[in-house]
Amino acid sequence: MKLTSYIKIFICLILLSIPSAGYAKTVRIAVMPWKVNSSEDMEFVKNAVADMLSSRLGSKDSIELIRPEAIKEALGDKKALSESSAIEAGKKLKADYVLSGSLTVIGTAVSMDASLVEVSSAASTPLYSKASGLDSVVGLIDKLSEDVLVATGLKQPVLPPLPKAEAKETLTARSDAKDVAHRPEAESYIVKPTEEAKRPVIWKSALIEGLFKAAISVDLDNDNVKEIVLLSDKSIIIAKKDGDALKSIKELKESGHGEFFAASAIDADKDGAEELYISRIENERASGLAIEFRDNDYRVVSKDIPFMMRTVEGEKGTVLIGQRFRKSDGIYGALVMLEKKGSSVVEKGPYPVALTRKADIYRFDSVDLTGDGVAELLTLDERGYLHIYKKGDSGKWEEAVKSVDYFGGTLNYIRFGSDQPGVAEQDPISIEGRFFHADLNSDGKVEVIIKKNTPGGLGRSAERASSYKSGEVMSLSWDEKAMSLVAENWRTKEIGGYVSDFFVGDIDGDGVSEVTLLVVEGTEKLFGTPKSYILSLRLSI
Repeated sequence: MKLTSYIKIFICLILLSIPSAGYAKTVRIAVMPWKVNSSEDMEFVKNAVADMLSSRLGSKDSIELIRPEAIKEALGDKKALSESSAIEAGKKLKADYVLSGSLTVIGTAVSMDASLVEVSSAASTPLYSKASGLDSVVGLIDKLSEDVLVATGLKQPVLPPLPKAEAKETLTARSDAKDVAHRPEAESYIVKPTEEAKRPVIWKSALIEGLFKAAISVDLDNDNVKEIVLLSDKSIIIAKKDGDALKSIKELKESGHGEFFAASAIDADKDGAEELYISRIENERASGLAIEFRDNDYRVVSKDIPFMMRTVEGEKGTVLIGQRFRKSDGIYGALVMLEKKGSSVVEKGPYPVALTRKADIYRFDSVDLTGDGVAELLTLDERGYLHIYKKGDSGKWEEAVKSVDYFGGTLNYIRFGSDQPGVAEQDPISIEGRFFHADLNSDGKVEVIIKKNTPGGLGRSAERASSYKSGEVMSLSWDEKAMSLVAENWRTKEIGGYVSDFFVGDIDGDGVSEVTLLVVEGTEKLFGTPKSYILSLRLSI
C-alpha cells in the first residue's frame, strides 16, 4: 500500500473515532502552514499533517478553527513564517491562539516541534514529541492535539496515580516566580536500565524569566536547612523552602559590566560555615566573588578573585580549586588549590592533577574508575565525548578510552566583542555544566553522574550549539567487559528543554536524596525570553 493511502486511512480513522466534548469556553485557533524537514519529497505528509490537525482540533465544541483560506490571506505574500508574522496574522484573524510548527523526518526518527502562541500576550508554549517510523505521525498529532487542549486550559492534564505512600506529598503549583511551589509532573521520572523505577515524588518550580546557568544547594546561614542558589548572567538568587513553596530571600545583581558563569560552595576558611564562590568575568579577566552569611544577611566578602573556580572531591575531601583566565588563551594554566584568608582568596599550592590539552577546570574529573587503585583522568571535550586517560610509563597521560556516545552540552559561553570595526568577534569560550563521581547506591563502585543535552537547530552538525531541544541526567559506571564507561545505572526520562545544570542531594531534609535539574525552555525560539525552572526527582535506587 502506498504511504499516501496509508495516511489517508489513518485520517479517516481519526475522524470516525473522535469523541464529542463540551467545555466551558471557546477559543479561536489559527493553524499555520506546517513545515516538513526531510531529505525526501514529503509534500503529501505536509498536507496530511495540516488536515489531521484541523480534523482533531476542529471536532471540539470548545475550539473554533479559522479557515485555511483566511489564514493564507492574512499571511499575505510572506515567504517565511516567523513567530512575529504568525502573531500579526493572528491579530488580523482575531484569533486567541496561533499554532505553528514542523515535522522532521531523519531516517526512521520522526519529531514534532510546535509552538502555541497566545496572540494577546505573545506568550509562547513550546510543544515537542518524537517517535520512530513514519507510521508514528498519527500518534504524534494525537499527542499534539491533546497538548494544545491542556495548554489552552480546555482540558486538565491526565496524571497517573502516585504510589499511596507518596500521594500525600504531592503539592499544588503556584505561579509566582518569586514564590516557587511544588506540583506533580507525569512526564519526568527516574528509570533504571532493566526496569522502570517507581515514579518518585516530583517537585517542579514555577517558570522564572531568563536563562539561568547554574544551580547549587548549600547551607550558607548554618541553620541545617539548605538554600538553593540560582545563577544567571547578571543575577544571583538565593532561595529557601518555606512550607509548600521555595521563596527568594535574597537577590544580588551585577552592578558593573561583569557577568556570572559558575557557582560552587565550600567552607574554604574552616570557620564552620560554607561560603558561596562565584566565577565572574569583567573587562575580559577573571574577577570572582565570595559570598557569606554575615550579620543576618548574605554579603559579598571577597571581590576580584583572579580565578575561575569550582570544588572537586579529592583524596582528602572536597577542595576549592582555580584556574587562570585571559582573552587570548581562555581558561588556561595549571590547576591550583585555593583557600580563604580574611577577605582574600589565595593560592594554597598546586592541585596534584595535570590536565590534558584542551581540558579545563569545568571539563574534568579525577577518580579511580576501573578499581585498580590508581586514579584516571576523565575529560569531556567540546564535542561532548568522554575521554579516559591513564598514566603511562613516562608519567604522562595516555588516552585509554573515548566514549562512543556524546554527553554534556552547554549554552554558557564567555563571549567577546571586537575592538575594531569590521573585525569578526573572537570565538566564544564554553563553560560546561558539572559532572562528578560518587557512589550513590553504596555498592563500592564509582559512578559518573553527567547530563546529556540534545541540540536543536542543525543538531550536532553545527560547530557550536545555539539551542537544545531535550536533556537528561544519567549515572554511568565502568564496564569491565566492554572496557568502557558505558554501564548505565539509572537515568532521568528525557525532558523537553535544555538541562543547564543539576545537583544530587537532600534538599528537603527528609533523609532521601533527590536529583535536581535546572531546566531552560525556549532556547530554540527566535523571539521571546527563555524561561527556567527547577525539577527535583526523588532518587530511588
